[in-house]
Amino acid sequence: MTAPGPNVPLFRLRAGRALALGFLAMGAVAWIVTLPGVAGALLAGIPVAALTPKFVRLTRPLIATFAAALTGAVIGALTFGQGAGLIRLVAGVIAGAAAAPWCVVLAFILWTRAHAPSGTP
Repeated sequence: MTAPGPNVPLFRLRAGRALALGFLAMGAVAWIVTLPGVAGALLAGIPVAALTPKFVRLTRPLIATFAAALTGAVIGALTFGQGAGLIRLVAGVIAGAAAAPWCVVLAFILWTRAHAPSGTP
């Protein structure tokens, strides 16, 4: 018996499905924890992710996208959230943990599409 590899259908997760699942996760965090944190993460992370295809290397833009989304989530939760300051800070970190990977996946997808050879779909 062979170990499951990347050709097993379970492991074939397309980029659109990953973004849709991430969107559902962000919606759940926005509903349960904090909407301002998720909105702040998206408002800060998406513009940085949109700039990612302009870079030749991928490491720095992905780190910058993650940091911008996490910072936006914390600022959004602290500024517009409700409750004590420590609770808003924790809510912002949780919202950043939900929204920042989605922004990073978006940046990666945009970068790979911009740098793909011309013959690939």
